[in-house]
Amino acid sequence: MKWHNLYGRLLSYQRLLEAWLEVKANGGAGGVDGVKLQDFERNLEVNLQRVLQELRDKSYTPQPVLRRYILKRNGKKRPLGLPSIRDKVVQQAVVNILQPLYETVFHPASVGFRPEKGTFNAFGRIIHLMEQRYVWVYDADIKGYFDCIDHRLLMKLLKGKIADRSILNLIWHWLKAGVVEKGARSFSKKGVPQGGVISPLLANIYLNELDWELEKEKMRFVRYADDCAPRMRGA
Repeated sequence: MKWHNLYGRLLSYQRLLEAWLEVKANGGAGGVDGVKLQDFERNLEVNLQRVLQELRDKSYTPQPVLRRYILKRNGKKRPLGLPSIRDKVVQQAVVNILQPLYETVFHPASVGFRPEKGTFNAFGRIIHLMEQRYVWVYDADIKGYFDCIDHRLLMKLLKGKIADRSILNLIWHWLKAGVVEKGARSFSKKGVPQGGVISPLLANIYLNELDWELEKEKMRFVRYADDCAPRMRGA
């Protein structure tokens, strides 16, 4: 079954307002246009109405993400891609439309970046498997996962469920918006920006096929984002 008529759900001031409230609650920096949360809120209704009109006449064009880095525990730097506030709002609105639909097809062993799920589910599942005498563990972590997601393969997976071309076009434009670092804009054929509101959902969609393949092979596993712990029964 494919999902139709999704873009029309996006064309609502109330939908964008609810998305804005979530973006505001999550905090964070602005993007390449220099607009901060407080700046956007200062003319909130005008800003949301402008975005809504752009979505209605399909003139909305996402801005490139702003490259920033944060230190990891191992001393290395993790690249972040920060969308503008207006793009965060639209992405959050799309997430609010797509997430409940994908919750019906996601594997229960996937517990990262999903509503009402988290590390507590991972621990609970691990303990349950240990009680069933699954004691051999293979720990897997996909190196640079977010940066390695193939755009065309991701779109193929999305088209397997989403029949609304306008929503697909929105996601494609986010993927292709590019990155600004030190004033220079660059583009890539792969990767979703860590820091993008829709990126965690896209990352889960990309690995959902793997989850169900592991299920077919009767592997018992727990996946949190790109960290996976498949288990085999031991003595």
